Amino acid sequence: MLEERRQDFAYREGEIDSVISKYRMITMCTYSFEKCNVAGIAEIVSNHQLFWLKRKENGSE
Repeated sequence: MLEERRQDFAYREGEIDSVISKYRMITMCTYSFEKCNVAGIAEIVSNHQLFWLKRKENGSE
């Protein structure tokens, strides 16, 4: 079930990218890294031109 959701999300993200990549703009995608394993994080990073990772420390943002 989780793998199907991930594949569906990746498909939808690809569809969005095919539309917005025609325009000069900056978009931000947010992901909960606490819910990703190492392979998931690697996939996210490899599919984006730029990424910024922020880790919460001691419950603060």
